[in-house]
Amino acid sequence: MKKGPLLNVLLALLVFTVLSILFSNPVRAYTYDDFNAAEVFPSVKWNDTGLNPGLFSVPGDGYLHFIDTDGYSQDILRSVDPVSGAFVVSMAYSIQSVNNTGTASPEGSSVNLFLGGSGTAVGVWESNLSGAYWFAAGESVNGTTTAGAWVSTNVTSGMLGIAYNGLLGSGGVASAWYNDGTGWKELYEFTPNFQNTPYIIIVGYDLYGNSLSFDVDYVQITSVPEPTTLLLLGLGLIGLVGVRRKFTK
Repeated sequence: MKKGPLLNVLLALLVFTVLSILFSNPVRAYTYDDFNAAEVFPSVKWNDTGLNPGLFSVPGDGYLHFIDTDGYSQDILRSVDPVSGAFVVSMAYSIQSVNNTGTASPEGSSVNLFLGGSGTAVGVWESNLSGAYWFAAGESVNGTTTAGAWVSTNVTSGMLGIAYNGLLGSGGVASAWYNDGTGWKELYEFTPNFQNTPYIIIVGYDLYGNSLSFDVDYVQITSVPEPTTLLLLGLGLIGLVGVRRKFTK
């Protein structure tokens, strides 16, 4: 076979590979936990690291439950392993009941999804503050959380999500999203400067409230193709084009 036709075949195969990655299977989504099986923490997926452990439970009815009747409490579930690469993590939730009398900030009694670890974490949550509901996003540094953006809402169930580009250090970018039943909306963008691969964190937060209960339906992770992989394939494609031109002169 002449070099020209052979290079055409190789070029076509590489183009097919790139297009397959970009269009046929650009992402890989899987359910990290559907909470269908009863769990006692620590489990194979979660560790209970909260100040008031035991407020979360998974009895095996398909939901993660958070119930606090005393107020001024916090419980935290952290994934057993960190999640590497670029991905989007999301969870569905429903606030069952809340009694909140605080007036400090849009934190109140809240259901929270965070990404990070010790030192720095970024998150998105829905909270109740003096009878009003808010979607909010913020960053927690050494245990102190500051809300960077918030928007009022009249829903008590929906989805929370965080998209992360997978880069550590100053190149890391994460964005907070919420879905109130009318589609996903971006709320805030962070440059978290993670020094270590982040964990998925679910928080029940009742600092300013008297009682709070909510359910989480499932936690899903959607992996995004690594930009470096696509770049290498693209460079290979360009290289073959150059080789073909050289041999056809």
